[in-house]
Amino acid sequence: MAEVELPDGNVVGGRSPKRTYLIDDTGDSVSHDRINRISIARSDHPNRFYSIYTYPRFADLYFSPDERYPVINDRSGSGWIECALLTQIDKPPYLVNSHKIDEECWKLFWSLHKNAKKILYDHRSTYFCERLDASHIVVGLQGNHSFPDPGSQKWSLDGGWHCIYDVAHDKAYTSKYADSKNSQCEFKIDGGQK
Repeated sequence: MAEVELPDGNVVGGRSPKRTYLIDDTGDSVSHDRINRISIARSDHPNRFYSIYTYPRFADLYFSPDERYPVINDRSGSGWIECALLTQIDKPPYLVNSHKIDEECWKLFWSLHKNAKKILYDHRSTYFCERLDASHIVVGLQGNHSFPDPGSQKWSLDGGWHCIYDVAHDKAYTSKYADSKNSQCEFKIDGGQK
């Protein structure tokens, strides 16, 4: 099941912050062999729902106060989370899945820590943490590659590394605020601290 978190921190189902949209979720956390979907309808047309996102297991929907840039944490598997950005448009379905921001955030992480040519993942999490304003969010990263293939390296990132993502310009970057959240971050490659 998807949970909808409003900017005031309340978790609800069924409506967006400004009550522009009604939200319907067909999620079934028991049956993993079906596709779950989040659908919305405009409040002024409550009988016309449009599918805006499908997910395999669990998802959390986070609205911005202005409803322009909702974010979804798609918890698709054990130890695997993807962060998807939705964008508001003026015609049905009103919100579209513009893209997942994972690669941009991981690319920034690796450019700052080790510019590796071949990075593999057993488990990888990219997740929405908090909203700084309508178009800037804090994104957390965790992951590991515990069972390396020949020619690749074993690595782990525990405790979470954070960056800022500008959803209006599709760009990840660091800041003093994001860096202040990284004090618990422990990054290792081949057993050595980096």
